[in-house]
Amino acid sequence: MCLIALLVGAHPDTPLVVAANRDELLERESRDFGVLRAASPRLLGGQDARAGGTWLAIGEHGVIAGLTNRPQPGGMNPSKRSRGQLPLLMANQPTALEAVAAVASLTPAEFNPCYLVVADRTHAFYVDFAGGDPTPFALPTGLTVLENRPLGAPSAKVDAVKNALAHVGREPLATLAEPFTRMLRSHDVPPETAELEPWRPPATRAPCVHAGPYGTRSSTLVWLPNKPSDRPHVFVTNQAPCLERYVNQEALWLR
Repeated sequence: MCLIALLVGAHPDTPLVVAANRDELLERESRDFGVLRAASPRLLGGQDARAGGTWLAIGEHGVIAGLTNRPQPGGMNPSKRSRGQLPLLMANQPTALEAVAAVASLTPAEFNPCYLVVADRTHAFYVDFAGGDPTPFALPTGLTVLENRPLGAPSAKVDAVKNALAHVGREPLATLAEPFTRMLRSHDVPPETAELEPWRPPATRAPCVHAGPYGTRSSTLVWLPNKPSDRPHVFVTNQAPCLERYVNQEALWLR
């Protein structure tokens, strides 16, 4: 996952919106969005066919957990544990508070580096899992955008996404998906005034990435109803969102 935007506690009709694009090598095999865990709490998400983890896990009770990778010039270390297991672990918890407690007991150095977010109806957190102290940071009310850099690091991509979603808290629920899906489909590459990773292709600064053998592989939009007993609303594309319409996945909640 290379881009996650969260709208936390800023809309009267939903406590949380999560919009995410997953970027990966095109040749890396993955399974389409589906049921990751059938037992309660039921978990939905896509699945990496090589390591078995996921980039975004959605729990039926409203715990949503995702990650963005920290790119490394030499690529991932195959001897380390799969970071794709972390969203599964977090979304399997009853609350976001318990989710961050679960990852706090782990050792980040045992995993390939990544950045985590987890949220439910009442709490949202960011955890730097790139080798340092995995102390959770509570996300503020409003819009948070995370790409493949630490939260708060200079990023033209993050700035552009925030500008594109500047007024989403004022959208009526009936049209709330439109600005998010428009952003997720965008190929606009913002200028980078201080490129921190020159080995990364410029195309990776667009929300929807097409960079040769690497690009956006799927896209997810989730929002939580205010009523805790109602399951998350989930819309997904199983390829780049510029190539496919979003499809309602809520039938997957049915046993």
